Amino acid sequence: MPDISVVPTSPWGAERDPVNAEIADHILQRLLTAATALHRGNADELGLDPSMLAIVDVLGVVPELTVAALADRVALSHAATSRAVTRLEERDWVERLDEPGTPRFVMRAAETTTVVDASRQDVRSPLAAAADALDPQAREAVLLFLTRVTDILTTRARSRGDRRLLRTLERRRKEWDKERRGRRADTP
Repeated sequence: MPDISVVPTSPWGAERDPVNAEIADHILQRLLTAATALHRGNADELGLDPSMLAIVDVLGVVPELTVAALADRVALSHAATSRAVTRLEERDWVERLDEPGTPRFVMRAAETTTVVDASRQDVRSPLAAAADALDPQAREAVLLFLTRVTDILTTRARSRGDRRLLRTLERRRKEWDKERRGRRADTP
């Protein structure tokens, strides 16, 4: 069995070796399952649903966003994002910045960062220790690979969200057409 603890110099190209591709696929499946479970558990501990926590996380990286930009980042519809922001606002987790003549921005409340960071310390410490154990070149390769994986997953999530939105719009158009035809039939 190959030694999977050794990080290749270039994480790309592992797919050329069938053994590496199989190991990488297995590791990514486990990572996705664990990350999903961790995110849901973390949201539950904080009394949020996963979409609300995703919004809080994005606002931790990009401090001010419009609801539309936020919806794009979390791969939710504008309506779902707006509802989640309203629920977060009611709990004082986020604030809306209303300045005349500018778009309405949403930002994370100051206390939110402290609460979220504290809830994740049990994960961050071992991850930091694992990263510290790597030599700088290996750490850089791992980080580049994880960035690429994140970009792929984000693109796929957005694509699915876009398809869901298009299906909803098409369904609504059909319902509207049906109503309009019904009204025409009712008029003499």
